[in-house]
Amino acid sequence: MAKEALEATSEEYRSSASATIAVNALALPEMHKARTVMLYVSVDKEPATLALIVKLLEAGKKVCLPRCTEHTLEARRIKSIEHLVPGPYGIPEPVADDSVSPVVKPSKIDLVILPCVACGTDCSRLGHGAGYYDRFLKELKRDTFKAALCYDKILLEGIPMDEHDEYMNAVITEKTVYRWRP
Repeated sequence: MAKEALEATSEEYRSSASATIAVNALALPEMHKARTVMLYVSVDKEPATLALIVKLLEAGKKVCLPRCTEHTLEARRIKSIEHLVPGPYGIPEPVADDSVSPVVKPSKIDLVILPCVACGTDCSRLGHGAGYYDRFLKELKRDTFKAALCYDKILLEGIPMDEHDEYMNAVITEKTVYRWRP
């Protein structure tokens, strides 16, 4: 259902919504406090993240992007989007060169923005199914702020959660920021 809703969105809608989602993400109090932020490079019809990455770099944040390894993600710090290469799934990721993009321990990350297929208004998240982020989230500090970017048009009332799934602290859309209430 979410994939069909995403396919039905226009490029104009996605472009406009992505810009507003980025503004909403930058306005989060948790973003202002965070020194080290991990996010992802969007692909296909996901909310666009490149402008957000550039803004965070310009703001002096330590920006990390995921690099896929054997069934795991490693966070690598970038200083420019020019040092990205296609990863195993065709998703741009940092080069595997510690002098250019060093590995950052998950315990050093203050805020993570995750990709999703869809999210619920209750801050549940439906990932892409490979489990990379599920495993990575277990390595973060307990107080690391977790958010997902999602178009308002593909929000669901709730997503069934398995025992390994985690609720996001926030789901950021172009219309509002949903906050998790345990």
